[in-house]
Amino acid sequence: DDTVTMNGGGMPLVAYVGRSHMLGLRSELEHIPVTFFIEGEKIGTNQSDGEGRAAVMVPDMNGSPNAFKARARVGGQSLEATGRIFQWQQGRGIIAVDIDHTISQTNYRRLVLKERVAVSPPVPGARETLAVLAKDYQILYLTARPRFLIEKTREWLAYYGFPPGPVVAAPGVRDAMRQLRFKQTILRQLRERWPDMRIGIGNRESDIDAYAYNRMLPLIIYTDGEQELHSYAVGLINWRVAQQFFEANREILTNPARLDKVIDGRLMLLQPLIPYEAAKSHYKPKPFERGD
Repeated sequence: DDTVTMNGGGMPLVAYVGRSHMLGLRSELEHIPVTFFIEGEKIGTNQSDGEGRAAVMVPDMNGSPNAFKARARVGGQSLEATGRIFQWQQGRGIIAVDIDHTISQTNYRRLVLKERVAVSPPVPGARETLAVLAKDYQILYLTARPRFLIEKTREWLAYYGFPPGPVVAAPGVRDAMRQLRFKQTILRQLRERWPDMRIGIGNRESDIDAYAYNRMLPLIIYTDGEQELHSYAVGLINWRVAQQFFEANREILTNPARLDKVIDGRLMLLQPLIPYEAAKSHYKPKPFERGD
């Protein structure tokens, strides 16, 4: 997994040991010793648990390393994986951003079966807007994609020039199929570790519910054109409008105390006016039913 250190403080190093099967399915392997290294220095060793997870804690960070390695042996085979280390600033706001159909026009079949990175184009305006937001916020990419796609996801983000940030993925296919439950659970854990993560961006109702469930401000980007109003979420028709929204509300969204008031419904946000023709061309009305 990617990991984060705040102002050089402690951080967990986490790796998973599993056996691959067909169609991306995997089984977890327990009681496998995993050894962690940073810049060639051994940090510690721990055994994988029933979920295949092995972890050690680094109490404090010296220097500015950007990666760590995890190594294990299974059945005489040597295994190695690399996780990235991100240096974050304490007190700076964090935005959780969904990937599929929020910033990526994902073709799932090609994503799983093709080796090439550029199988899905970015959603228009997503990269440019996140590049602007990265000046004020720390960006975390949260996806329900199974963990076996995490390296492809990292490469896709880098290939299209998205701002650097840790990628958090679902442990397996079962979790990917239960997106709301997975995101509610993982966001609760992440919020306990990073209470400054107060804003979430997605494109589905499950994204909105997961963010709101964890007392975050949910923003929904209507990338599929269908607009549905939610009293506890901010709806934005595209990423260009999202950038305008953040610019209009910068003093509130970057202030944790004022943002908490927004989440509690005690403070209002400004929302840019969308020109009538632009909004009309984007909106796809539902067919009339008898009695409408």
